Amino acid sequence: MRIDPELEHQLTLAETKVGTADSAAIEAVFLLEGAFNGKGEVDAKNIKKVVDRLLKRVQKETGEKVHDVHVFQRLGSFVVKAPPRLLRSLLAENGVIRSARANRSTSGSVSML
Repeated sequence: MRIDPELEHQLTLAETKVGTADSAAIEAVFLLEGAFNGKGEVDAKNIKKVVDRLLKRVQKETGEKVHDVHVFQRLGSFVVKAPPRLLRSLLAENGVIRSARANRSTSGSVSML
């Protein structure tokens, strides 16, 4: 899985931040592995179900809650705002997550995966 260095930076920063849970929540964009069929097309009708099951599982595992989520069914991806611990759990989902990047840049630079 490829992880954007900016996302890694934001996770590390948020994990060391003192304050409310909401102040430590960050946004990340995830591209699903296997979201595409054999023709290179997105299997849009199953994307939302996959994301819902995935988020339910990592919320249960971590005890953390997702603050916000938006699924891009036709792109095979989703953006989620959540505490670092939950995002780290998503990053550990080998075979489910293809890549992850920060939704917002703190440095002003743009990184491409």
